[in-house]
Order: sequence, then structure tokens, then C-alpha cells
Amino acid sequence: MSAKPTPATALDAILELTAGQLALLTDGAKRPDVDQGGLSRTALAMMLKGVRASVAPLAKDASLSADARARIERVVGAVDAWERASAALGHHLIAIAEGWQCRACGSDVARTAAVSGVKLGPSLIKLELVCAECGARSVPTATGRKVFEQHFGHLVVEGWNPEANGFLWDRR
Repeated sequence: MSAKPTPATALDAILELTAGQLALLTDGAKRPDVDQGGLSRTALAMMLKGVRASVAPLAKDASLSADARARIERVVGAVDAWERASAALGHHLIAIAEGWQCRACGSDVARTAAVSGVKLGPSLIKLELVCAECGARSVPTATGRKVFEQHFGHLVVEGWNPEANGFLWDRR
């Protein structure tokens, strides 16, 4: 059983995580084969998740002031909201394509997904998988659609840019 988290242990964890991510970024900057943008995005995501994990238990620590606990809850909530808003298709494509098969060539490998009708609202959005073999588009299974709704449904509001989450989009 681990010890009760304290502000000092949370700070230590955040500092250790920060040092580790900075070391990775510094090393990556020296190597021409590293995608700096991708590495930076990953480092930011790891930092935010680490900060949340380090401080979240302190939100209920009665030894902290109500103001400090409220700030912790705001940070945890902001990281949660950021994660929901930045959901990446690449992390969920396999689950969305589970059980799907291209109607044109029979392949079961999707390269990406495309959406249409975004401006019409969540119930009218059209979701299609793009075949990695032939490029044809067809709708996922009901299970795939459910996975889409679970991970991206909350984003389908006015102003959403599906391309920012990795989808092909026809701007409709």
C-alpha cells in the first residue's frame, strides 16, 4: 500500500516528470530523424497527464486550504477537458474499424476515417472509413459508430474542426 499523497510528493513527481520530458525533447532536438512536432505534442500530453495524476488525490486533502483544493480541481478538470477535446482518431481507428470490411475490395484495414454533415449536428453526421487498399469509403459497423460516439460525439458541436482530431472532412 502506498503512502498518502502529500503536496511534497506531488511536487517531486511533477519535477521528475518535467525533467524526464525535457531530456527526451533535448535528445530529440539533436536527431534529424525525430518528428519534433509529434515529440512535443507527446511530451505535453505526458506532462499534463502526469500533473493530473500527481495532484488529483490532493483535491480531497483536508490539510490544504479550500482555495488550494479548488485550484487543484480546476487543473484536473482542465486536463480532462483538454484530453476530451484533443482525442486523436489515430488512437481509436482500430476500434472504430472493428468488424468493418470494405464493400469495394473486401479489405478489413482502414487507413483513416472521414466525416460529413458536421454542421448539421450529431445525429446527422456521416462517418465513413477509408479503405487502406483501394481508398473506397464505407460506413463502419454499429459497434464502430458507437466507439466514434464515445470518443468524439461530445466534440460534434458548432465550431468543431474534425481535421484537428485527424479526420478527413468535406467542410459540410
